[in-house]
Amino acid sequence: MLMVGILMAASSAAAPPPPDYRAEVIRRAVRELEALQAAGDLDAVVSAGERFQRAVEPAADLAYEVALAENRRGRPTAAMARYDSVIQLDPAHAAARYDRGELHLARGDDAAAQVDFQAAAAARPDHWAVHFRLAQLSGRARDARSFEAHLTEALRHGFTFRTIRDDPTWRAWMRDPVLGSVLARLIVVYDDESVIEDLRGPP
Repeated sequence: MLMVGILMAASSAAAPPPPDYRAEVIRRAVRELEALQAAGDLDAVVSAGERFQRAVEPAADLAYEVALAENRRGRPTAAMARYDSVIQLDPAHAAARYDRGELHLARGDDAAAQVDFQAAAAARPDHWAVHFRLAQLSGRARDARSFEAHLTEALRHGFTFRTIRDDPTWRAWMRDPVLGSVLARLIVVYDDESVIEDLRGPP
C-alpha cells in the first residue's frame, strides 16, 4: 500500500498543470490568424484580429498579426501604428521590433531603426537578420568596430556573403579602405575568397 501511495503521489506531482484558459484562447486565435496570413486573406486577418481582441483582451501576438497584415497590404503608416500598439503591450516582442525597424529604415530614420533592431537582437540573438541590419547601420555610420562585431554575429547565425554579392551598397563598402578590410577579413574566415573578387569586380 505504501508503494502504491508513493507511485500515486509521484504521478500526481508529475502531471502537468491545466493550461490557462485565456492563454489557450489567445493561442488558438493566433493560429487562426496565421492561417489567414498564409492564405493571403489580409483583410480577414485585420477584421478577425480586431474582433478577437475585443472579445478576449488586447494581446501582443494577436496585435502583431494585424500589424503584419497591414504591412503586407502596403500600408506602412497603418502598420507603424499597429506595431506601436504591439510594442506597448510587449516591449520585447522581437518580430514587431524587427518589422518596425524595417519601416524606420525605409523612412530613412536610422536612429529609430537602430533602437528597434537592438531590442530585437536582445530578444532573439540567434537570428542573423537583426545582426545584419545592425551591421548595415554601422556601415552607414562608418563605425568599423561595430560593423565587424554585428557582421560577425550575423555570420555565426546563418548569414552568408553570397546574399549581398549584387548589392551596390555592399560592393561600394568592399572598395572602401576601412570597411573593405573588415569585409575581406571576415570573408576569408567565414566564406570563400572568390566572394572578395565578386564584390570588387564589375556588377
